[in-house]
Amino acid sequence: MGLVTKITSAFLSKRLKSFTESKKKAVHDQADLLNNLLEKGSITDYGKRYDFNKIKDYDSFSAQVPLVE
Repeated sequence: MGLVTKITSAFLSKRLKSFTESKKKAVHDQADLLNNLLEKGSITDYGKRYDFNKIKDYDSFSAQVPLVE
């Protein structure tokens, strides 16, 4: 294995690890954002109608709140 290949492999390995960790954080950050929006929306008429205060995750949100135009 040549020097350039070794350097490139080491660099890409670190980048892949960083990308994978960022992906995991993104899912967590999106769940936090959804919970924050549900908390704020729970005091609105729409939030009360669809029981935003009982929604704990995306799956229950998508099952409980209808799509509207």
